[in-house]
Amino acid sequence: MKTGRLTLEELVGAFRALGGEADWCDIRTRIAGGRQHSIKPYKTKASYEGSLKQLLYERCPGSGKYRGDEKFKKVRDSRYRLLDFNLSSTVSSEERPSEPGDLEDALRRSREISESKRDATLVAQIKTMYGSQCQLCRKKLRLPSGEFYAEAHHVRGLGDGGPDRLSNMLCVCPDCHALLDLKAVDIPRATLIVNASHGLAQEFLDWHNARYKERWPVSPRTAQGSLTPASPATPRP
Repeated sequence: MKTGRLTLEELVGAFRALGGEADWCDIRTRIAGGRQHSIKPYKTKASYEGSLKQLLYERCPGSGKYRGDEKFKKVRDSRYRLLDFNLSSTVSSEERPSEPGDLEDALRRSREISESKRDATLVAQIKTMYGSQCQLCRKKLRLPSGEFYAEAHHVRGLGDGGPDRLSNMLCVCPDCHALLDLKAVDIPRATLIVNASHGLAQEFLDWHNARYKERWPVSPRTAQGSLTPASPATPRP
């Protein structure tokens, strides 16, 4: 868990983890998660969030507090970009990570590709369509602020040639998102929450499920919403 006063390195790290561009609420949530939602050593939530915004605004032209060290750019209302972000790696569906460090690295690179290519309007649309409820496990995550948090997942990843459109997207919680990115769970359509206007394409579900079967031993599901593979869950060599 990160402690001490907020740092520029911490803010930059959040941008990189989110693909170099993100909404303010996602940046704030990412940093809060790294601190296990502790505001220490700040005495109030207002001073904590004020310090975080100051780190951003001092390096973002047009913010009113810009001090000349340009590092971020405001894309539109409440959305910002890290200027020196460079996507230099890709994730192939043929990669088969086995060690914990490899899994984390593959997940990070998969997210970098998705964040760099996706349409933010579609992301907001899929979250609104499901009220930020996970289509797989049905969770709704409420933040201390009262806001609900969810993520958008491309069933066939953009780095694997998948299209950036609603028919290839799901609204998911962070836990399910990680499992899906690692192909650690399948996606049975019968258990999904699917809105009639969604237009979710079966071809992308079939693509994901084929990758899952190649990578992990097939295990029976238990209770509804259980997405954990049988233990031990070891990738096929």
